[in-house]
Amino acid sequence: MMRQIETAFAIFALIFLTGATVTILTPASALLAYGSSGSPMVRLLALAVGLSGVGLFVLHKNAINHLISRYWPILIPPAFAVLSIFWAADLSLALRRCAALVMVTLLGVWLAERYSKRALFNIVLAAGLILCFLSLAAIVAKPGLGTHTASNGANLEHIGAWRGLLAHKNDFGRLAALVGVMCVIAAFTRSRLRLGYLVGALLALGLVLGSRSGQAVVLFALPPIAVAGMMWLRTLTPQFRALAIVLVVPFSAVVAVGSGFVVTAVLEALGKDATLTGRTDIWYAVWQALTGHFLLGGGYGSGWQVVSVEVQKIMGWSRGLLSHAHNGYLDLMTDIGAIGVGLTIALYLWTLGKTFRAIVAGKDIEFAAFGFAVVVFCLAGNWVASFLLAHNSVYWVLVVAIFCKLSQAPEYRVQYRYVRANKYNAIAQ
Repeated sequence: MMRQIETAFAIFALIFLTGATVTILTPASALLAYGSSGSPMVRLLALAVGLSGVGLFVLHKNAINHLISRYWPILIPPAFAVLSIFWAADLSLALRRCAALVMVTLLGVWLAERYSKRALFNIVLAAGLILCFLSLAAIVAKPGLGTHTASNGANLEHIGAWRGLLAHKNDFGRLAALVGVMCVIAAFTRSRLRLGYLVGALLALGLVLGSRSGQAVVLFALPPIAVAGMMWLRTLTPQFRALAIVLVVPFSAVVAVGSGFVVTAVLEALGKDATLTGRTDIWYAVWQALTGHFLLGGGYGSGWQVVSVEVQKIMGWSRGLLSHAHNGYLDLMTDIGAIGVGLTIALYLWTLGKTFRAIVAGKDIEFAAFGFAVVVFCLAGNWVASFLLAHNSVYWVLVVAIFCKLSQAPEYRVQYRYVRANKYNAIAQ
């Protein structure tokens, strides 16, 4: 019975961290400012989920010991965020956000300790599919909730776009894209229910298209392509694999730089906004406003207060203030500076390396592919969104859980040592 309760909590916690409950439990007026943390009920629920996760982590056998001995790298970005309290622009806000970040980090550690790789994959996929089906029901049965409408009072340019149970179409499309990626991975790694997983992927694709989110379309396609590339590298000899990696890195850099010019030209030819709906202008303004705060930022969760007025001046706005930069790297830099961003990216790349080694070694292909896809998803998605080291994001929890799970001693090594020890004992006797 306890096992079922823990699994139900894990699924609910993951759904909660998508932000789905904010729209349901918060009056529409509180959502006028995109990124609202919701009603007091939402914050109380967040506290309950966070404390429950911490309690489960503390009570789990050897979890604290494993965190210190095996998983310690995942503590580095949150630790630097906590350190930023000493220079935070808003001390109380930084304290609250840091406490939430620590709690969700420990929740991710507990998930890795409590569940096997396959079970963890299943729980994440179940949470995503449940939210997708509930969102589809809201879109069909209650369009005022499931779609952007004029009555929402905000984001009028997105009227008609699907947002499901989330506050914004981009958030919803991004989540549906991740669910679709997981369904694709499951369809290729599991022969049983393969058709069902393919149907799930098609459902997710339909939700992505209904959200009208360009970033979600990219995030639906990019991770599977990246995973396919890793699977191809796995078939090569070590020498050719190293050569391929050496050639791919500069080629990718050239493509990344050149694609910017190509995308701009295509957008202009189609009559679209080449500034990504003004995002590139905001990025430039934030970068300029960060002068004097590049290294350390303005404190975790409160950095935007340092740059908001200057951004407003640079953008030439007479009224209205942004609450984020529409870019996860810049948003995090306003909080914990270039040092904090560097530490966070290093952890993401470390996790990526772990997944790559697991794929090449042919160990736990499904989970390794899932982990690789999630990291690629996060690194790419944060160019136009902000969830790199968020205190209330399911994506950070997934990265933590994946890193910790792949840091555990592989079972085959334990078994090998056990067999070898028995062999030596038999010889001695």
